[in-house]
Amino acid sequence: MTNIKLTYHKGTDISNRREACNRKTQSSTWKKAMTDEIYNAIRWKERKDASSIILEHIDKNYWTVDMEKYEMQLSLSLEKNKDVYIKKMETLTKQPFLYDEITCYLTTLARCPYNREKWLIRLWYKAQDPVRVFLHEILHFQFHQRYRDNPKVKLLSKEQFEDLKESLTFLLNIEFKEYIEFPDYGYPQHQELRKQLEDYRLSQPENERDFEKLIDYGCDLLSSWEK
Repeated sequence: MTNIKLTYHKGTDISNRREACNRKTQSSTWKKAMTDEIYNAIRWKERKDASSIILEHIDKNYWTVDMEKYEMQLSLSLEKNKDVYIKKMETLTKQPFLYDEITCYLTTLARCPYNREKWLIRLWYKAQDPVRVFLHEILHFQFHQRYRDNPKVKLLSKEQFEDLKESLTFLLNIEFKEYIEFPDYGYPQHQELRKQLEDYRLSQPENERDFEKLIDYGCDLLSSWEK
């Protein structure tokens, strides 16, 4: 049984904002969640300088937030059917879920990255659909765990690997639709790949749908688009 631990750590919150501003891909997405003043003050600053600016911003704007209350609310949401989620994820990906405990760090920025080596997820403290966020991230865990060494996946570039990994989350809208409150829309740049993958998935009889074959199909698509 996997344990889900929710906690707030200010240092982790700070690093989430700093990474959001300095990541080359998708940084414009997170810019919308911050004021221009803060975004421009942080972007490409040295770690120490950026962290000081972010700390001041968090202390000024979030000091009244009762993080313990949000920890309790989100914990109740995630714990309710967690064994069902994980069992379904194992069945979907044909891969045992190997994580004994996952730590969800609450963050004041609506950006929810993960670290599969440290078994952690960052979760926006005001997330309206925490279950979908959790499932989105553990699907990434499963993809990394078993399929990053798939022969076709190994031929992908780093960017193609990320495109495929993110696009596969359309599966949440099919396999977990009864548990999520809002669809997983993905990033704008992945919409065509998501649609092609979904069309392929739905064209197959339910008893013949196979995660690895879906991945192979996605790899073939990405390779053909490069030509």
